[in-house]
Amino acid sequence: MQAENNRPRHRPGLCFGIILAVAFALRLINLGKYSFWHDEVAYLVTVKSLVQIISGHLAVKGSLFFHIQAYLWSYLGPNLFVLRLLPVLWSVSSVAITYIMSARLYDRRTACLASFLMAVSPFSIHYAQEFKMYSVMICLSLMSYYLFYLFIIADECVRRWRFLAIVNALMLYTHYYGVIVIVVETLYLYIFCGQSGKKTPFLFSLLGSFLLYFPWFLVIELTYCQVIGVFNASWIPAWNLLKPFLSLFHYSAGYHSPLKVGLGLTFIFLGLAVWAMVHDLKGQKITGTNPTIYLAMILCGSMIVTSLIALWNNIWLDRYLCFMFGPFILGAGRGLACIRKPMVQAIVVLILLLGLVLPVLFIYQNRVPREDKTTVYAKKDVIGAARVLDRNVKPGDLVINTSWSTIIPLKFHMTRSLAIPYVVLSSGSFRHVSHIGGDFIYDHDLYPHLLDRTITGHDRIWLVHSSWPTLTEELESRMVKEWMLTHCSLEENESFLGIDLFLFRQCGSNIRQ
Repeated sequence: MQAENNRPRHRPGLCFGIILAVAFALRLINLGKYSFWHDEVAYLVTVKSLVQIISGHLAVKGSLFFHIQAYLWSYLGPNLFVLRLLPVLWSVSSVAITYIMSARLYDRRTACLASFLMAVSPFSIHYAQEFKMYSVMICLSLMSYYLFYLFIIADECVRRWRFLAIVNALMLYTHYYGVIVIVVETLYLYIFCGQSGKKTPFLFSLLGSFLLYFPWFLVIELTYCQVIGVFNASWIPAWNLLKPFLSLFHYSAGYHSPLKVGLGLTFIFLGLAVWAMVHDLKGQKITGTNPTIYLAMILCGSMIVTSLIALWNNIWLDRYLCFMFGPFILGAGRGLACIRKPMVQAIVVLILLLGLVLPVLFIYQNRVPREDKTTVYAKKDVIGAARVLDRNVKPGDLVINTSWSTIIPLKFHMTRSLAIPYVVLSSGSFRHVSHIGGDFIYDHDLYPHLLDRTITGHDRIWLVHSSWPTLTEELESRMVKEWMLTHCSLEENESFLGIDLFLFRQCGSNIRQ
């Protein structure tokens, strides 16, 4: 215990500054180039009213902390680059926390390598470039793990539990899955540090977090969390033994790495984490304050607790479980630092650099799905489609959108408000909705009678045809397109990334056939 408390504290140096600069630069690449997608715009549109936030109208996933940040940040302007800069700052802060935590647990060598892996991580960069709360969650969970470790090794921990209570409360306000972090920390304290006299201060920390979170808990209510949980379980694939490995795959290689490269990176990261345990625990006494045991147990504990919950109500989706990402990267960084042969270490670093950075620069950024299915997440070029509509839509035209995932982004990116009927035929995997003239009509059979009724009275009809391959609306979106091609005359069309824009003209009596 005394050795842990006397561990020298390292001041960040030139290496730390270079790593932060690299992290910042990689996260700025194409930051404002690609359109907002549905969830990003939903955040931006809904956070415009603090009244809605406080009333609980925006209680989705308990992300009040990010909602307030987004509300304040949105006043800097509607520029995509500026808006997405908020999660970038949180992501770069995660790199800094990784360095500080690694230096405290181990040494400067480990700190440089672990923070380097965090800086070039495709998973971290991915969510640094989304106007959502995942970067906040990664940073706050790392801060929580770091403060908890300081808590269990400190002789005097009165001030520690206060800071821990605040960070854990903010984490709950960011995403209520943060409760899993608190559960894992509690289990670790009672199983591995049960005789250390930390129980009472930690209970005060739990009480502090509860009191800070309780007002929001009254707003959203437990039943609301259950509703969101059921909603998530309705579309997240069922848990199986491959889920933890798939999450580690994404933590290691991101979403867009070629399959063979991604598998190679995953096994390297896993191998480094295992090597760190073997190296650090060889001949050492296993205690609750051992940093390697600590990292291994909070990662494994998170997987076990989450898997048990998933058996009851499936919640296993890596971006929701990003609190496991930080310890995994830190463990891999420690394994890299444990390689004592400089040549071998340099080769591994080079392999990781090529495997991680090249997909980020040339493969990762918003590519459409390929036949080998290595890219399953694409952001559509809504900006291009919005510009065409801005220039060409005339009074009396009708605009139909076949995909819910482009409804809000399209309206956001248009520079003028369409003083025309704007109809949405949304055909997702959750519901069938027709939005006509301000009224919502729920119908399980949209085609063809709703299309027939919708286009009646309009000579020119614009069809924004889009599908999101990760959902089941692709077939129904295609049905709308085929019906329009059959019953209307196609005048022109233009294609963008993930979106086809068609201009139809009615064919008179053919509409009723």
